[in-house]
Amino acid sequence: MSGIDVVQIARIENLIKRRGITFVQKMLNTREDRSDTLAGIFASYEALGKHIGTGINEDILKNAEIKKDKLGKPTIFYNGETYELSISHDGDYAIAIVSGKINQIKIEEEFLKLLPKRPKNSNKSTFGRLGVVAGRRGMVGCAKLVANAAMRAGSGYVYVFTDETSKEILQVSLVEEIIDDKENIFTHKLDAIAMGPGIGYDDEEFVLKVFSFAAKKNIKMVLDADGLFYLKKFGNIGIKNLTITPHLLEAARLLDVDSTEITENKIECAKQISQKYNTNVIIKSDESIICGKRGECFWNPTGNNGLSKAGSGDVLTGTIGAFLANGVDALNATRLGAYFHGLAADYLAAHISKRSILASDIIEAYKYVFLEENDA
Repeated sequence: MSGIDVVQIARIENLIKRRGITFVQKMLNTREDRSDTLAGIFASYEALGKHIGTGINEDILKNAEIKKDKLGKPTIFYNGETYELSISHDGDYAIAIVSGKINQIKIEEEFLKLLPKRPKNSNKSTFGRLGVVAGRRGMVGCAKLVANAAMRAGSGYVYVFTDETSKEILQVSLVEEIIDDKENIFTHKLDAIAMGPGIGYDDEEFVLKVFSFAAKKNIKMVLDADGLFYLKKFGNIGIKNLTITPHLLEAARLLDVDSTEITENKIECAKQISQKYNTNVIIKSDESIICGKRGECFWNPTGNNGLSKAGSGDVLTGTIGAFLANGVDALNATRLGAYFHGLAADYLAAHISKRSILASDIIEAYKYVFLEENDA
């Protein structure tokens, strides 16, 4: 339930004339001096009182505080909670709507430090070029999710390499990304490649060429979904900076064991996969485990079962790919991708039901989970 209130601006103007601007500022706990702005603040406090069921009172007037993010979006903070706030003005009136609590999600200091810096004097090339090999006829949504996630996570350029049929569809649905024929991947200078979702199991010659290209040019790669089928078939043929993101069943296939073996011995199995394929690995589950090639392992602290939805793995692939393109080493790119992917799901769980989270919602939530980030 929301709280709504409307205040006539003339009411505030008359109060200023009778009692003075200092009185009104003190009453509303603000330094604002425009009557329309003050009317919006007063309407916000009234709406807050209605929303929480107390009505406006002295404590709200004294302790409520309106804050704005970097884009100017307001929220209202009171009694340790932050609430959604919308303020509008129309002619002689100010209107405010206060709705649900915002769960204040904080980035852990360790991950803030791992985030690649964003220099003020920068351009698109500063943040890297990611090549996406994903999607085919009937699976173009995979390519779209990987590419959109990479853009939201901070890649400077994203190229999507796909077949002719999928290319036509993606040129309509993708705006910021560059769409190209899949064979042209070998002509581009790329910092990283995100590959696998929706590519199918019948393109061995092309996939082997991409593996060889990445190995020869020392291009970092993140591999998921169908791409893991080819990794098992060909092995790691020399890709030095490789990350893979299997779920439990895919991890079991990579080791030729039953999935219960993975569940019961997740850390040991992750280490075995890492050593067998000379790769960094995240085994995705309710408690995702990340292991590096030197045997170091980390539990990912974020995420919830709202991620149990088709497409969320594609989003993770694009997110890790963006960090690889940004210049982050493969292990830390994997940790950062998993952390912020899960953090976005935690943010969404505080605003909508976990049941209703879509993979595309995770991408949209990236707009908010990186707000604490500082420029270099």
